[in-house]
Amino acid sequence: MKRIYLLLMLMTFSVPAFADDALVALYEQGNDAYNRGEFQKAISLYEQALATGVRNSNLYYNLGNAYYRAGDTGRASLNWHRAERLNPRDPDVRANVELIEKSGEISPSLKEKQGFNEFLRRIRDSGSAKQWGMVLSVFIWAFWLSLSIFIIISNQSLRKIFLGLIIFFIIGILLTGTGFGFRFRFENEPAGVVMTSGVQAKSGPGDNFPVLFEPVVGTKVLIRECRSGYCQIEIPPGMVGWVDGKVLERI
Repeated sequence: MKRIYLLLMLMTFSVPAFADDALVALYEQGNDAYNRGEFQKAISLYEQALATGVRNSNLYYNLGNAYYRAGDTGRASLNWHRAERLNPRDPDVRANVELIEKSGEISPSLKEKQGFNEFLRRIRDSGSAKQWGMVLSVFIWAFWLSLSIFIIISNQSLRKIFLGLIIFFIIGILLTGTGFGFRFRFENEPAGVVMTSGVQAKSGPGDNFPVLFEPVVGTKVLIRECRSGYCQIEIPPGMVGWVDGKVLERI
């Protein structure tokens, strides 16, 4: 289990200051319960900590572990994906997300059709949207500074140097802009997790439409739209169908 890494610094401002010690106590008590094999108790304690308004990847990660050991694959997947959104570079979080995506919990027929580009995924997960945005801002600032100096100087040797810098910063802007776009879209996409077994994705929003595929518990899906109690989901790249909205929980 993970220990506390500046947990209080990662709390949202909605958490009152006097609740700090109580929150840490809940987190540690949850860890102790997990280590004793009391997974339902650990779940209860972690959920109490989340109820205070905190959003922390370590807390979601540990909660996912507790649900997984308690046999609830759906909620394990949900909390691991929530942890991934907050801390995409955490190797433990990534390992557990991949456990859900690549293990027998996800049917082989769906895995073959997902085909997510691993290279693009690694780019996306190399930082949060905030981190990508900060690097992008640095490149943009450096580009305009170099361009300004290039315009005002007359020394040809220096102009060549700054021209090279300008080209470098343009490439940096393009690359980091792409990374920021991928990550921002990922963090804000309307995604959810299938929470119950026996789910059938159909061709339309109703029980009388033909079945297209059957996503298993723990499958992450994109939620395209919802109406009349049904949601249109997509399992990239292109597996689209309608399911009862009650079987989904948003990440």
